[in-house]
Amino acid sequence: MSPKVHVPCGIVSGSLAFFITKSLSLSVSCCLANFLFDCDHILEYSLYCIRNRIKPSIEDFFSGEYFSKKGTLGVIFHGYEYVLLMFFLFCLLSLLNHSVNMLLLGILIGYSEHLILDLIGNDCSFRGYSLIYRLSVKFKIELICDRN
Repeated sequence: MSPKVHVPCGIVSGSLAFFITKSLSLSVSCCLANFLFDCDHILEYSLYCIRNRIKPSIEDFFSGEYFSKKGTLGVIFHGYEYVLLMFFLFCLLSLLNHSVNMLLLGILIGYSEHLILDLIGNDCSFRGYSLIYRLSVKFKIELICDRN
């Protein structure tokens, strides 16, 4: 899913979160979490360009074709495991600090929305968004993006 989708969705969900809760930290973190976790794409593309001595280009980056060219799909910040970890931390911190908890809740909501949008919009299997699964198949794209 492209920033053209994640950014507007983040703005809408962040605004809605503020309208409902009046919490600035929840709304801003929800908005930003919708698209900032895609920084792993920049990291992965940069490593691809360095390893293959390719001059980076915006067109090549946004086409996503470099994934199939290299045959792997890492995107280390995309995984259900992070949702579980954030949920656990949210539950743990809910008794301690309200403002930190609202920030974490916003990240949890925004990140979960990000993963849902990616699941809908990308040609990747449900299990392909598990870090453990991707690691177990050595990040091979044909095993991650096979919807069968």
